[in-house]
Amino acid sequence: QLSLIGDGHHLPVALIRTLLTVKGAEKLMLVSDASPLCGCPPGYYQLWGAAVHLAEDGSLRNPETGYCCGSAYSLSQCVAMLSQQETFDNRLLNQLASQNPQALLQAYSR
Repeated sequence: QLSLIGDGHHLPVALIRTLLTVKGAEKLMLVSDASPLCGCPPGYYQLWGAAVHLAEDGSLRNPETGYCCGSAYSLSQCVAMLSQQETFDNRLLNQLASQNPQALLQAYSR
């Protein structure tokens, strides 16, 4: 299984579409990488001992390097964002965010 952070900042939506084509939906899982700043307003914060910037677009980055520092999106926000894009219908999003992770957990619990 390949886990994809579906916040639109870690991976471009076009790459997620490409991975769907190449790997198939049954081999992908949607995850969030949600940080403690999920749901906070835009601004500058301290997170895990480092300065971070939560931008208006929802990206969470180190202001000096520009690197991602986790996500400010919950899994439900990732699903909502992807539902507004071509290709991602409710059936597919349910499979990626719920059914595939559940199947993986069941496989490891046996």
